[in-house]
Amino acid sequence: MTLLVWLVASQVRLSSAYLAVSGALLLFLVGSAALGTALGARAPAPVATALLLTTSMRDFAIAAGIAVAAFGAASAAPLGLYGVMVIGWGMAVATLRSPRRVPNPQDMSRRDQEAGRR
Repeated sequence: MTLLVWLVASQVRLSSAYLAVSGALLLFLVGSAALGTALGARAPAPVATALLLTTSMRDFAIAAGIAVAAFGAASAAPLGLYGVMVIGWGMAVATLRSPRRVPNPQDMSRRDQEAGRR
């Protein structure tokens, strides 16, 4: 995946137009995240997270491939940028919504006892 982003980035010349594209992509990501959050509002936490991620993350690699085939490498640059945004977004959601297991002192003492027996 990183290779795809590098390949696309090597073919593109940055300009101020990418700021507008970045803003539009960010708005799209925020809007789709809001939709995913609304869809999972009454669902259990794991289901709500799944709905949020699947609704807000789009398959940019396929879209980038189609854009390159149809319009050339420069047309895929916004999709590469979107891909980087979506991967960052997905990592943030997965990190923030992952269940944190607090160690139980009784479990720790059992592990210590088992380790002492070995």
